[in-house]
Amino acid sequence: MNKLLYRVIVVWAGLAVFGARADQVVINEVMYNPRGDAPEWIELSNITATPFDVAAWKLRGDVELDFPSFDGNKADDAFLGHWQKIILTNIDPGSFRQRYGIPSGVKVFGPWEGSLPNDGGRIMVRDKNGVRVCTLSYSDRGKWPVAADGAGHTLVLQNPDLVVDDWRNWSFSKRPGGTPGGDPVLGVETPVASPEVNLTSGIVLLDYGDLWKYNDQNRNLGTAWRRATYSDTSWKSGRGLLGLENSALPDPGIKTEINKGSQLCYYFRKKFTYNGDPSDVTLTIDQIVDDGAVYYLNGTEVGRSRMPNETVSFTTRTSAPVGDAAEEKGVVTIGPGNLKNGSNILAVEVHQTNTTSSDIVFGCRLSASVPAAKGVVINEIHPTAGKDAFIEFYNPTDEVIDLRNYYLSDDPGALNKRKISRPLKIAARSLATISFSAARLSVKSPVTVYLAKPDGKTVVTAIRADVVLDGRSIGRKPSGGSEWFLFTDATPATTNMSRAALGQALGLNEVHFNSEG
Repeated sequence: MNKLLYRVIVVWAGLAVFGARADQVVINEVMYNPRGDAPEWIELSNITATPFDVAAWKLRGDVELDFPSFDGNKADDAFLGHWQKIILTNIDPGSFRQRYGIPSGVKVFGPWEGSLPNDGGRIMVRDKNGVRVCTLSYSDRGKWPVAADGAGHTLVLQNPDLVVDDWRNWSFSKRPGGTPGGDPVLGVETPVASPEVNLTSGIVLLDYGDLWKYNDQNRNLGTAWRRATYSDTSWKSGRGLLGLENSALPDPGIKTEINKGSQLCYYFRKKFTYNGDPSDVTLTIDQIVDDGAVYYLNGTEVGRSRMPNETVSFTTRTSAPVGDAAEEKGVVTIGPGNLKNGSNILAVEVHQTNTTSSDIVFGCRLSASVPAAKGVVINEIHPTAGKDAFIEFYNPTDEVIDLRNYYLSDDPGALNKRKISRPLKIAARSLATISFSAARLSVKSPVTVYLAKPDGKTVVTAIRADVVLDGRSIGRKPSGGSEWFLFTDATPATTNMSRAALGQALGLNEVHFNSEG
């Protein structure tokens, strides 16, 4: 299976049947990426004492299924009783019952048409009048549990009495295969997508939600606007995504609306700083664009997307239209020699297919691939208010590693921001922690931390985590492993495990140090 993610949301609509209020029939459990030949399935649950007429309801989205119409000989199939469940599946109901031993009181409908996508999809239930009952958009990115992504577990709604359009209310089944027809048992910790920065694919210098200067006045600015020396002080400013669009978009969605006149070209500029040796840096551009774009770094064209292979002017039309803008990764690769040490300007012109186009969208992510080295890894972070916020490191090697003269930073453009000027020796397969305040790093979301070697440009380990600052920590389990979890109880310099699952933890020595530089 898949923002990174892109971010997914769960939205519930009100029920029309029996005048019910919202969240009375909910999607309770989902098996979207089963192991082997196991079936896909969705469980609906009536969490009230009121029966519901479910005759001729419809399952829509990535899979489609029509519930049975009312039949006097099978009247029970037309009603979902109080506290009862319905299972919807992609196989024959009889085979499903036999496989899982489903009680006779639990209805099983199927098979549906289609398949639940492994990289994120949409499920919608409507009543016989077409009124939306409930909707779920799930993903294998961001905060969604990785254990439900092909590892044999299901997505489980943690508490139907809380808001369901919040990733924090979704977990994974403790039991492989889930509990169709029964009460789900939640996993103790919540798996999350790894926040570890893939140094091969790049560290993020500019992201989709960053602030840009833009000009949407339908004026031909020639070529001068691309240069680093051009004055854009009179231009408007706004955060991405920028544009005008009525259809759904990837996160963060439209944050700044711009003019949509009868024009073909819009201009965007972003100043950023890179404090390091640019000679070994390769840049990559991901985009969310409708319709086409040309990119310039420090005045030089570095790539284009859906634009004709000709000199581009103010009136140039794109070579292809876009239906709904989506995230496109790696549309432009920029080799060494274009990035400068210090101030840089990325300039972009977005073009339309025609002047009657109803939408315009621009969003850009710029990533830098930098030299990487093996060594310690960030093992846990606890971004919270006050002195309890910390970063934990783990040494996975068989040798002692001293982090003296290494650098800590929360800015990928300034990896040499905070120097560790005192000895910090981490024994083989041991842990060390530093507080956010000692490292003089900001506690904010997303949390970004880089550890660089004494040369100030070679990254050893880095993370970028979109966490909610609610007191929980995020860390690896086991220490140094590749799987990450949210923990209800932070565990600086001890085994990463929530208190409810801790049992008997292995105690480890804790190392504190002050950051200087």
